[in-house]
Amino acid sequence: MPEIKVFKLKKTTPNDVIFVLHPLSNQALSKTVVLTERNPYQMLPLDWALGMFIDDGLYSLYKNGYVTFDENEELVKAAYENGAYFSDVLDFVPSKEENLDKIFKVLQSGNRSAIMDVIKEYGNDSVKNVAIKNANNLSVGVVNMLEQIFKCQLIIDGETSEELN
Repeated sequence: MPEIKVFKLKKTTPNDVIFVLHPLSNQALSKTVVLTERNPYQMLPLDWALGMFIDDGLYSLYKNGYVTFDENEELVKAAYENGAYFSDVLDFVPSKEENLDKIFKVLQSGNRSAIMDVIKEYGNDSVKNVAIKNANNLSVGVVNMLEQIFKCQLIIDGETSEELN
């Protein structure tokens, strides 16, 4: 019996990620994938992992850095070989779990130019999600600066948006 290649799908955002995934070989099948703080990863066989390339919404989750795989290069080559992707290299740099820690450390530093560099490097959504999740661990000055940049409130009446849910 041939060995089945398995890929580890991981969330790279502090928020929960929930979506429905279909395998490449049979679009009629579906699986609900729920990635939370308690369960931040899901093991997927190759056929199911390739489903991330055939659905525009799922591909955008991958491209925008909400999820990533442990072996991105190998998965992209398999997607190209199976006709699920148009090239053997990605048109973006996949996100990494370590990015959340890097973003948080820069936000904690309070250095405005470093924070602006992180926003340029990782994007508004990633930085905003980390800031919302960790607003209680940031200085008031950093929170106010981020609220002005993102034009949204991170803390409402002394509670973070995470505590309100």
